[in-house]
Amino acid sequence: MKKVVLLITAAALILLSGCGGRESSVTVQPCEISMEILTLYHNPDIEQVQEAVSNYAMEKIGCRVRLEEVLLNQHRAVLSRMNEENNIDIIVSGVTVIPEELKKQGLLMGIGELLEEYGQGILGK
Repeated sequence: MKKVVLLITAAALILLSGCGGRESSVTVQPCEISMEILTLYHNPDIEQVQEAVSNYAMEKIGCRVRLEEVLLNQHRAVLSRMNEENNIDIIVSGVTVIPEELKKQGLLMGIGELLEEYGQGILGK
């Protein structure tokens, strides 16, 4: 269980570390980011993990995080439906489908410019 929590937390920290950080006087509703968690079985503690990740993200960038558990044997099918449903913001790539295939389908986008603008901590600059 601790490994799962650490893995999910580490992924969220990496993905969220380059975002936000700007203060604003405008009050807005928090956004929601859906993040795919690829697993072999249902994690009974997923709600606790989601709450911890979501609280951290809310504190850092003002967004809630919704974790979407996807069983490994269903991953390819979930990815193939993403264009129709478009309901997961952050996916796991390179496990059941190669990233080039996902890019051709329009499911992946480049983040180079976003990293240059917002990801100085990730890039080490």
